[in-house]
Amino acid sequence: KIVSVERIMSARPYRSVLYIPGSKERAVEKAMGLAADAIIFDLEDAVSPDEKSAARDLVARVLTDWDFGNRARIVRINGFDTAWGRDDANAMDAAIARGAKIDAILIPKVNRAADLDAVAEAVRYKFDFIEIAVLNPKRIDAPHSRKLLERAGLQAVGSLGLPEGCWLSRDTDKGVDFLKAALDCCAAMGAEALSGVTYGGIGEKSGVTPTVQELDNVARGLGQAAAYAAKLGLQLGVEPVNRYESHLINTGWQGVAMIEKVGVKNLFLHLDTYHMNIEEKGVGNGIIAAREHLRYIQLSESDRGTPGAGTCDW
Repeated sequence: KIVSVERIMSARPYRSVLYIPGSKERAVEKAMGLAADAIIFDLEDAVSPDEKSAARDLVARVLTDWDFGNRARIVRINGFDTAWGRDDANAMDAAIARGAKIDAILIPKVNRAADLDAVAEAVRYKFDFIEIAVLNPKRIDAPHSRKLLERAGLQAVGSLGLPEGCWLSRDTDKGVDFLKAALDCCAAMGAEALSGVTYGGIGEKSGVTPTVQELDNVARGLGQAAAYAAKLGLQLGVEPVNRYESHLINTGWQGVAMIEKVGVKNLFLHLDTYHMNIEEKGVGNGIIAAREHLRYIQLSESDRGTPGAGTCDW
């Protein structure tokens, strides 16, 4: 997580960068008089395990109270795959809120952007779970994702929209194969469910109401996919979306009709207030209509923004 990049990117190239152990107060004090362009306060390799907590507190304190002049101040925390990384990040975040002058956080051993963006931020904001896009199951490192989730104590739900060529209404068998691959990925990650536009794709629009054959194809495909999900111990969700994204299932009651048509226990309804704001005769009515099958709801504004900042009637 980069706290501030503007100052560092606009600064002159560094002639000298000084690493100092974050556990050594005398070394930190001495660094104030050295002519380095940047100082890296190291909480990782230079600090022994039994000194991690004290070093974290020391670095937070000196960067709040001491003056290091125009030098760039960078804190090297422990990796998120250790017992200390998340506490380091949270402590520096709290220090910044108290006025600490920290130009950047240096995170070692980062494997991919998701290490920083999804899991770390979810933990920081005390989320119970995250939603993971499974748009291309083959590109997801499921074992690594599972490890990140387990270490963070986070649950997960996978979500997708089917790619063209795998829409259940037109190419049912290909769609089922894609859903099976996505379900395998979710199981390998330790997710609890796969949801989203599991019946079709974003942009699947015929310009007319769905035909009986289209709905029959969708029901057959969802039934097969739900049976496969049950073998993996997973739930499978159906998310109605607005008419500008699909012509198949737009409202809660249409989603309920499809779920009851399929008739399996692990198929559930997934609502999203963004779509409901467009399609339902009142969001409350949509929730009531879906109540017997509703297990998942996304709260989003009318413009996909922050709840309370748009026209949804919360």
